[in-house]
Amino acid sequence: MTSSVIDESTQVQYNTSLFHWASLRRISNKIYPSSKRHPTAVTKASSAANTLLGLPTVIAASGVIVIGTAKGWAMVFDYASNLKCVLGTDLIAISHDHTFVAVGHTMGYIYLYDLAKSKQPARSVIPTSMRLVQAGRSEGHLTGHRIIHLGFVGLRHTAIVSADESGLAFYHHLGQVLGLASTDVIRILGKYPDTTLNPSRRSTKIFGSSPLPLGPSPHLTDQHSLVALLTPTKLIIIGLKPSARTWWRCMRNITHPNQLNECGSLCWFPSSSIKDTTDLKRSVDSSTFKPETHQPSNPVNSAMDPLLAFSWGKNIRFVTVMSDEKIEESTQKDEFVEGKSWTCESTVQAIQWLNWRIICVLTSTHIEIIDTQIWRRTGMESIDLRGIVKLNVFRDSFHHTPSGSKPTTHDLRLGMVVSWADQILQLVETGSLTKAVDLTTSYWFGRADLETIGLPSEDSVRQALVKPKLKEIMLASLDYIFSDRRMEDDTHYDSEGRGVDRTELFEGFVRSCAKACIAIEEFEFIFEDAFERYSDNGIETIFLEQIGPFIISSEINTLPTLIVQHLISLHQDRGRFETVEQIIWHVDPSCLDIQQALDICSRQHLYDALVYVYTEAMGDFVGPLIEFVQLIRTILHDRQQAYENLEDINRKTESMVSNAYKVYAYLTNLLTGISYPSKKIYEPSKANTARMSIYQFLFSGQSVRWPMPHGTLILTVGDGQQEPTYPYLRMLLKFDSEAFLDTLDGAFEDSWLHDHHTDDNKRTIVNRQFIVNLLLEVISTGTDFTSANRMFLYIFVARNLPKYSQFLNLSSSTIHSILVNLSNDLDLNTREDRELAVEFLLSVYNPPEDLGGGDLLQLFEEAGFWRILRNLYRTQGRWDQVLKSCVEDTECGLGVFTELPDILKSVDQSQDEEMCKLVDEVIMNSILQMIDISLPLTSSLIDTLRPSLHTEVVNKLEGAKEKQFDYLRSLLEPRGLSDFESEFSQGPILPSNLDDRSKLIYVNLLCEREPSHVLEFLKQSVPLIKDGNEIVNACKKFNIDDGLVWQLDQVGKTRVAFDELSLIMKEQTDQILQSLDSEKVEDQDHQSAHQLISSFTQLTLVAMEICVKNSECTQDQLTGEDCWFNLLSSLIRSIQTCANLSNDLDLKSWVVDQLRSLLPTILSSLISHTNFSNRISFSNLVRRLIESTGERRIKESQNQRTNEFRSIVMTILDTYRFEGSVLEVTSRLIDRDLFEHVKELSQAKQKGIRPNQRNCYYCKRNV
Repeated sequence: MTSSVIDESTQVQYNTSLFHWASLRRISNKIYPSSKRHPTAVTKASSAANTLLGLPTVIAASGVIVIGTAKGWAMVFDYASNLKCVLGTDLIAISHDHTFVAVGHTMGYIYLYDLAKSKQPARSVIPTSMRLVQAGRSEGHLTGHRIIHLGFVGLRHTAIVSADESGLAFYHHLGQVLGLASTDVIRILGKYPDTTLNPSRRSTKIFGSSPLPLGPSPHLTDQHSLVALLTPTKLIIIGLKPSARTWWRCMRNITHPNQLNECGSLCWFPSSSIKDTTDLKRSVDSSTFKPETHQPSNPVNSAMDPLLAFSWGKNIRFVTVMSDEKIEESTQKDEFVEGKSWTCESTVQAIQWLNWRIICVLTSTHIEIIDTQIWRRTGMESIDLRGIVKLNVFRDSFHHTPSGSKPTTHDLRLGMVVSWADQILQLVETGSLTKAVDLTTSYWFGRADLETIGLPSEDSVRQALVKPKLKEIMLASLDYIFSDRRMEDDTHYDSEGRGVDRTELFEGFVRSCAKACIAIEEFEFIFEDAFERYSDNGIETIFLEQIGPFIISSEINTLPTLIVQHLISLHQDRGRFETVEQIIWHVDPSCLDIQQALDICSRQHLYDALVYVYTEAMGDFVGPLIEFVQLIRTILHDRQQAYENLEDINRKTESMVSNAYKVYAYLTNLLTGISYPSKKIYEPSKANTARMSIYQFLFSGQSVRWPMPHGTLILTVGDGQQEPTYPYLRMLLKFDSEAFLDTLDGAFEDSWLHDHHTDDNKRTIVNRQFIVNLLLEVISTGTDFTSANRMFLYIFVARNLPKYSQFLNLSSSTIHSILVNLSNDLDLNTREDRELAVEFLLSVYNPPEDLGGGDLLQLFEEAGFWRILRNLYRTQGRWDQVLKSCVEDTECGLGVFTELPDILKSVDQSQDEEMCKLVDEVIMNSILQMIDISLPLTSSLIDTLRPSLHTEVVNKLEGAKEKQFDYLRSLLEPRGLSDFESEFSQGPILPSNLDDRSKLIYVNLLCEREPSHVLEFLKQSVPLIKDGNEIVNACKKFNIDDGLVWQLDQVGKTRVAFDELSLIMKEQTDQILQSLDSEKVEDQDHQSAHQLISSFTQLTLVAMEICVKNSECTQDQLTGEDCWFNLLSSLIRSIQTCANLSNDLDLKSWVVDQLRSLLPTILSSLISHTNFSNRISFSNLVRRLIESTGERRIKESQNQRTNEFRSIVMTILDTYRFEGSVLEVTSRLIDRDLFEHVKELSQAKQKGIRPNQRNCYYCKRNV
């Protein structure tokens, strides 16, 4: 089996059992028949005895082991497996002092046996009958009702609590008076069965009945003899003394999915003395606890309150019986406190406390160990209940007395929780040495199951206990791994006799021992004993490979120099130079072979490790700089040679550039008191030494010799060239001025530069002023610096001048020169940095006019410093220039729409007409740029703040029709803004009041670009302009038929509208005929016909809307009937024309059907809008249609036209009849519903309304 131990952060599994099961063979031989075991295990006599007594059915263990059998016998054994006596029983209970045994029987009898005199019962409880109970002459279990629960109360041998299968529970006080038995029986739960009242009533089940046992520490509840009873619906705690009464009740949560009533169990843990009671499991709100004065002030040897665990289904709940000196006077809610609950994966069958915080839970599939202090499952072991005695654990009520014994169908076993030492021993015995070391190491750190396996939770105590065992296991495992005995065992061969590679064993052992030594902070074993044994056996390579990761992760940094030498040599031979570098700078410098480290670092260019050796092992902070200077000198020389010879740069040289850039990281760290590359903070004295050494070397006026004073001269230029002043400062500036100045930025923030520091000669004062002066001197006198080098220096000075104004002081001419130089550079890549630097300078410097302050604005404009210009112009009140700088600034973007409202408001408030004209002029000159940024925001802003400019803007956009159209649309048909644009909006966009000319321009553009949208626009914008005839002309010009008809009606020319309708319908009908008038219809004809039908339908619907509108009144001398007649007449003519086409194509049938489908739509609208005020005669309308159609018959084919017209007329009549029927049915439904509602209202008024409460809502008096 596998036991799972759950840690705080991870789950580690070891092949160790949670329980150790010992088979009690001597007892098994006496209680099981021989057929269940090996034939030689028992004798014939014992087999006969087994047959006589029956198979085991129940077990109890507490000081003695008592086993009940199916034939009603109980065999009592001691823990030496000796049979002490045989009793008759079906249920067993053992007294507190293990001297008395109570047995219960199927027929309701209860006997108490004194194990010292077990031949006959010491006391007896005889069942009674229902007749005696009804007569009031007796109390107790009824004959034939099986006893299912028994328990001794307190220390007494003659006080018991019992329960039977009918749901009755009793308290029995079995005494003697003058040598005669005197039995006092009190019923504490349940009702006697009464078949006369309700024969079908089922009796209440009792899942558990358990008296509170006495603990080793006295408790105030001991004198009250508490008993817990668990039923499918509730838990009851009853106090038997001084008189029996219910102390506390808890109901099952019927809505809880895991609290089912199919199974339940309970178990007490008595009051006891524990080492720590300050952290009990009662994890509830502080308001539910009593004051802290009720808790023991001294946690050592203090008494803990009794605990009760009980379960329904999968859910376990916990109750604490609080300790109170006035418990009899207190209220019930203060006596018992319910804490957290725990839910198992399957139904709980039994619960057993192992100690005050650990419970053992038996489910249908597992045995689980739960720590109620940290609320974790610390162990779980699978168990097959089919191998247990034949109990149906899934029936309605499961009764079981939990204990440490496990009877099976052929064996009896005693289970004990495996201690921490035993778990380690199991792993060692199975050869899992690395797992044993890992397990012991986990005990050192502390795991979730410490209390379960017998380890203290206090770190110091536990570690003192585990440490010797850990060292012992490591040493013993080392001896075993390299012993001859292990080399001869079967671990080197598989099941087929082939050899097995055991490299993993040696590798894993090193890793496990390294972790263990790190934990206990003792490394003698791993670096002396283990390494020596690995070296002696020629496998030190395995040791070194496994120890390397611990060094790189900084878990181990102090180890013998010999091992470090071997480790570096190993990775060097294998070409792992990155690993070599990591190892060198992670090892304590005192453990390094300095010469070996310097040689390999210089040869393989391992600069991080090289810096570490110089600074940490040798205390030399200038040495790394010299190495970097020589490297940079080589790179600069090769670049110069390649430039002069027009050759490509040497790849090998450029590959070293990344290493050369590490000089800046080195300088950044050391100048701020941090080591490189480990980034550890130096002690103040060491940090000051490092800073002074670096500054002294960097700002040296000439080349220096190193080591001082007679070492090699460190040069920065090629042979034969003149060494410049301040050579090392110039070199670092020339190599990458930006990176070097960033380094100085960080150094300037260091408080070390607040003070004045002198060099070794007590001459040079190192502070910020000295550094800035020196930089400006070097950059101004150097001829080989690029403009970018100078610009980065000017930016550096400009930014730091206001930041450290109390430490830096520059002349006005110097500052002005820097200001001009920053503005003259036109490099767009540095524009943002230069502008920010100029802003810093202007915060502490105001350019005077005599130094050309007036010309700076021109420089700023040429440089594109628009943010600076805005601020300057705003202070001067030049709002037109402020607006111009906003528009010209490409970085401003949508921000111009937040600046422009403020500008316009400021101009309006100033009442300066000249400035207002200048601002309007800027707006007009920048309108295209503003539209490109955001068209909706531009139009909205102008419409809100400058509506007078609309016409001028429209004219300005005359040459850009697309922008003109979009601009007008944003005003006349405003749409929503994007999320980004809405941040800059001044409010919701509303339709604008444009002049008629601009609106007409938009209509013309709309007719040209989106003809299908014209009608929708005209409907939404009525009235659009004063002279609607201009829109009519636009619709005619661009053939917008539906818009034309609609607009004619809007201007009052309804008769002309219907005349146009008739002509347009005739034209469209002719076009439809053209698409159909061919023997073979092509795809383009299909497409053309669909488009024409769609246009025809749209036009018909528009005309129908006009008819509906004019049905109420007469317009242009046309009545409502005239309008409907003109529409229907034109439609019928088109239908007849298309129907008379001679071909029989499918497309022709589809076209005719589409046209005919318009008739019911029109007629439905006609009928629904006909009322008493505009009564339209349907008969007159049909007569006029017939007459108008008859006038056209003379010239055309009469027969077919008559048939077609007949079908049209029939369609009209059917539609009219159907609509009439619908109206009639609807009227009847409405009348019926109205009658029912009126009737209900009338009845309610007669009946009255009962108030919801008897008190008045306002005065609160009785009604």
